[in-house]
Amino acid sequence: MNGSTPTTEPEMRERLIEAVVAETFELEDAGVTVDQIARRAGVARDTFYAFFEDPGAALAAAHQTRFDRYVDRLLGACRIQPAWPLRVKVGIGATLDMAAASPPDARFLTETTLGWWDLPGGIPESRDRLARFLIPGRAETACGDELPGLLESVLVTGIAAAISAQLRAGEEKRLPALAPELTELVLTYYLGREAAAELARRPRPRSSDR
Repeated sequence: MNGSTPTTEPEMRERLIEAVVAETFELEDAGVTVDQIARRAGVARDTFYAFFEDPGAALAAAHQTRFDRYVDRLLGACRIQPAWPLRVKVGIGATLDMAAASPPDARFLTETTLGWWDLPGGIPESRDRLARFLIPGRAETACGDELPGLLESVLVTGIAAAISAQLRAGEEKRLPALAPELTELVLTYYLGREAAAELARRPRPRSSDR
């Protein structure tokens, strides 16, 4: 944790959120307490309660800030791609690169998205928001109307689980190498196996944030 003293409310709130992410990374499924978060942030319990009602509220706030940051970067990487399949390819690659670069944030985000941490209101809507990015793929196939309604949610869940498994095993450096396999997995449902495999093997197109 940065030793500098926060001077504004947003800076203090971000320090508390960073403490939440760091504690969940170390404690795994053991849960976090106000004392642990406050100690990690280097603040008093009263300071924690000035921003959050309880640890659950802090977890929810941390999830939302990390998810919004991730989506901003994801869209920045994908927006210049001219076709939906390329956006999926670039998006998966960028997601894996981000996870490899920041394992604590990535593991926190994937595992809260999967519902492995007890957030107020249950599983957050972030999984559904990501699933909606895949729905345009139904227009890529004549069988789009016949695809299972839960397909996109299941694909997002599978990718999140694969990332989490690698992070829990301490294998974050292997994540970028999973891009072709995960790209092929997703695109097969929309393009067919042969076309999906061919696109997955191509070098990743240049993204706007590189």
